[in-house]
Amino acid sequence: MKSLVTVSRDSDSLLTLDEAKKWLRVEGTEEDALIAAIMKGAVSYAENYLNKTVGNNTYHMAMDSFESAIQLLRPPVNEVTKIEYVDTEGVLQEFDLLLTKLDKDSGKIYLNAGESWPDIANEPFAVHIYYTCTGMFAASEADDVLDAIKLTLTYRYDYRDDPNQRWRKASDNILTPLRIIPFE
Repeated sequence: MKSLVTVSRDSDSLLTLDEAKKWLRVEGTEEDALIAAIMKGAVSYAENYLNKTVGNNTYHMAMDSFESAIQLLRPPVNEVTKIEYVDTEGVLQEFDLLLTKLDKDSGKIYLNAGESWPDIANEPFAVHIYYTCTGMFAASEADDVLDAIKLTLTYRYDYRDDPNQRWRKASDNILTPLRIIPFE
């Protein structure tokens, strides 16, 4: 079993607050916090729907055990910054990254020849991997993702009191061709 937590998300890499305000035709700073929150939610929604990284993110993935090739979620991956594990004594240890190699495009971590993963505690989420990703979209895909984010931003800003989520259908129609559906 795997768990993924976004440690940090740089939404400004795709759409800045000033660009969002210009798009929404908002002047002044009274609603900056609201717009920033809606924008962050729109980017998060796009990433979760696509199963891809849109901006520049740092992730923490936890899993029950080591695999021969570890598939990181939301590739492409810029770098793995840390691999930790709970050893058989229950102590958190750091694994030497020099013993691994990373296929950035696929997001897979492999052991170097002759190396092996350490023995770990038999407990849920005994392995912790920290890594960074940057959304890599072709120009036309980036435009589509940005359009979906702006559509979500506009609807959620204009109709913030509406409990219906009609924006999803339009946003999903734009994002569906770009979506990765993982199999496990």
